[in-house]
Amino acid sequence: MKIIFILLIYNWLTMAKKKAKSPEKDEKSVRVAQIRTVFCDDDNRIFAERLGKEESYTSQICNGSKAIGGNLIETILSAFPKVDANWLIKGLGNMIINEQNFGDVNNSGRQNHVGNGDNYNINDIQPLIFSLQEKIDEQSKLIRKIIKIMAE
Repeated sequence: MKIIFILLIYNWLTMAKKKAKSPEKDEKSVRVAQIRTVFCDDDNRIFAERLGKEESYTSQICNGSKAIGGNLIETILSAFPKVDANWLIKGLGNMIINEQNFGDVNNSGRQNHVGNGDNYNINDIQPLIFSLQEKIDEQSKLIRKIIKIMAE
């Protein structure tokens, strides 16, 4: 009975490993292609240079014929620090960190319409924005560490 259980676990792990390595067009490939389009004007040569990879490799990543692993995700997030890790990995939120509609906010100190219809002074909300940016940066660093650990 124990041997059967061990064999089942071994088969499950082997299949999971093969599935993780099998290249298939998935949502991550589409998102990586979107990063190439937005940040590199859809120029694969520039994208490959930014990642420190061969052009053929980045082309295969974007068209879905190569699997996207944790090391590549970490490389992308390092090369494009404005890309939100949650968006890249899970498709949640916006591609670009802090891509939100804050309305017409300027540094004049006037009351401005900000997003939800309330009026705020820019001097009141700037510290909040900077604080949120710091928290997002901390979370992105933690996510990158987790990805690195998972890839090992």
